[in-house]
Amino acid sequence: MSCLLARVGCVALLPVMAFGCVRSAREGTAPSGGRVTIIGQPDQLMIGGGLVLLPDRSTLLLGKVRDAVTKEWNGIVTRIDQGGTTIWQVVVPQRHSFFRRGIPTKSGGAIAVGEAVASGASLQDGLSALVARIGSQGQLEWANPILPGTKSTAWAVTVAQDDTVAIAGVVEHARTESTIFIARVTMDGTVLWQSDLGAGLTDYVSTIRELRGGGFILGGAFGLARVDISGHVQWRRESTDGGEPLDVAAIVELPDGALIAGGYALTRGGRGGRIVLTRFRSTGSVVWEKELTEPGLDSVVGLWLSPQGGATVGARSTAGDSELWLGRFDLDGRCLAKEAFRVAPGAVAFEAELLGADLFVAGGMFSWTYPDAGKFWLFTATPRMLGRSVAGGC
Repeated sequence: MSCLLARVGCVALLPVMAFGCVRSAREGTAPSGGRVTIIGQPDQLMIGGGLVLLPDRSTLLLGKVRDAVTKEWNGIVTRIDQGGTTIWQVVVPQRHSFFRRGIPTKSGGAIAVGEAVASGASLQDGLSALVARIGSQGQLEWANPILPGTKSTAWAVTVAQDDTVAIAGVVEHARTESTIFIARVTMDGTVLWQSDLGAGLTDYVSTIRELRGGGFILGGAFGLARVDISGHVQWRRESTDGGEPLDVAAIVELPDGALIAGGYALTRGGRGGRIVLTRFRSTGSVVWEKELTEPGLDSVVGLWLSPQGGATVGARSTAGDSELWLGRFDLDGRCLAKEAFRVAPGAVAFEAELLGADLFVAGGMFSWTYPDAGKFWLFTATPRMLGRSVAGGC
């Protein structure tokens, strides 16, 4: 294994070096058709949150890192180039912060969301939802609370057509009661408005997307919910046609306003479930549902519209050496092609991105019982199945 000492531009707040260990496709633990890069110092302990694929094909990995002296956790963002070299790494000063998701900005940086202890508060007061802007060179441009004075977490983010940022998260009202909120924030960090979606939308939110016809679609432990531009719920879909509760992880919108969602359908009674891909009409009714039957799949890590039409779904599997799986489906729910990638023992993916037909990127961390525990990993591959105009089926 060749370990490449990476460049870290200490233009922000991290006065240390980081490294990327690149495992080539020739090694025994290497992925099938791809490359794994391990990110982190020997003494770093990190927990992963999200992944951002930038226009130049470099990648940001988001999460939190524990300070070796104070033992406090702080939000961390690491940028890795196409070759697996760490370009820079920034740790933000907000106490007990955690970046859970992010989106790229036009300037080459990112907007990251999560939570942190509010200024002047203590950990006992709870964490509040946080939004921050990271510049293209790793500089922290600003970091602002969204709901100061509340116990809240920002879980999902998207850029709207008017170049504002839409954020969805959870606010805790009591130990057993929480609701989903939406907030609109400008690119300079000003919170324009925030709206609590009320009772019924609870637990957590995984994704938010702006719809062509206006408003937003949210997915999470509550299923699906469509919200207008003022933050009012228009409809929600809690379960499959068979009555199984839906936990939606990713959503795409089709040109006709229909939706395809990927997630987990829980067996009644809460014991187990299945990974499903579902097409919904714009009103929330089901057109079709497809179960992903590959062994060991436990969650959806991405969903994208395919250049050839239809959708491609990414999922993770605990089978073998922690596999990643891609499946391509047409608009009628027929599986056209599939491909599996072996990552590394103990590798757990938290998010993936697909760029065209030639770049599949996934990020994650290692389970605590493995030698690389506390380190991030980045997987890159060129999927073979996406370059085919007519795949051989599944």
